[in-house]
Amino acid sequence: DVAFGESGVWIVNTRFCCLSFLSDQFSFVPKWKPPFVSEIVPEDRCHLNGVAMRGGQPRWVSCLGTTDTPGGWREGKATGGVILSVPDGEIVARGLSMPHSPRWHDGHLWVLNSGQGELLRLDVEDGERDVVCTLPGYLRGLSFVGPFALVGLCQIREKHIFGGLPISQRFPQLLCGVAVIDLRNGQTVGMFEF
Repeated sequence: DVAFGESGVWIVNTRFCCLSFLSDQFSFVPKWKPPFVSEIVPEDRCHLNGVAMRGGQPRWVSCLGTTDTPGGWREGKATGGVILSVPDGEIVARGLSMPHSPRWHDGHLWVLNSGQGELLRLDVEDGERDVVCTLPGYLRGLSFVGPFALVGLCQIREKHIFGGLPISQRFPQLLCGVAVIDLRNGQTVGMFEF
């Protein structure tokens, strides 16, 4: 994930479990890491994968686990996902299935609960979540245009990583494409299928 902020371009560095900036002298400059990650090393310890900006600053991130070992998130991938608050490192929501693409839009935090195929609206104060819609795909990529969400869907391509997820049991066939969701009622109003 990449986001534009007041101080520059924020890069989600999944392999090194940190938010970072680009550099003229190095591959990147680390700027923030989850508190449960003990060091910045190329081991994908928690699979930090998304950032939500608010007021020009990174405010929330998504991780597939709260682990501190190489690839440790994989064992609990179906229910170990979290959304973290960047300023204090606190967990805002837990028990998610491979969350991706947190976004702040229209006064709400939105996230893709990818392993369940769900678009969620999260209450950042109490962690309550509303399922806005469920789609027949592994979800990645979220953008907004007015009252509409554009949600990326893909098929599960790597069974050793993505096997055993709830979305696989929920739908007999997963789609690949982009869905247009009306946030006012959760209805799919368009679909571009690959």
